[in-house]
Amino acid sequence: MSLMPDQREQEEGEKLPSTRLSSIGKDWKKYLFEFLLIFTAVFLGFLADNIRENYGERQQAIALARSFYEELRNDSATVVLKIQGRHQKEKSIKYMVEFFRDSSLTSHSKELPYHFIWGVTARTPIIFTPRTVVLEQLKSS
Repeated sequence: MSLMPDQREQEEGEKLPSTRLSSIGKDWKKYLFEFLLIFTAVFLGFLADNIRENYGERQQAIALARSFYEELRNDSATVVLKIQGRHQKEKSIKYMVEFFRDSSLTSHSKELPYHFIWGVTARTPIIFTPRTVVLEQLKSS
């Protein structure tokens, strides 16, 4: 039985619904597999981004801690110098007070100019102001 082209298309058209159903069943498994692949890829991407972000925050915390330590170390060295300068200034003022009390002021000692410079002139500022740049960064983060 030879079929005309019109009849052939009709019979193929009649077969199409059954082949569609079987192809939908096969495609469903394929779609599910592709969905799982995409879902896994997106999930792993979020997971990797989260790990990277945690690593970056940890590195920033370590860098801030090191900077804070250096700032404290520098401030403590500055405090020591300020205290030494303050003690030297007090010592020089005491020397000058004793010299002016006990002296006839007709002659002076060789140490008087040294103590005068240390005691009277503001060679070293006594006020200490700590650097708080890193501390403010730590407070804000």
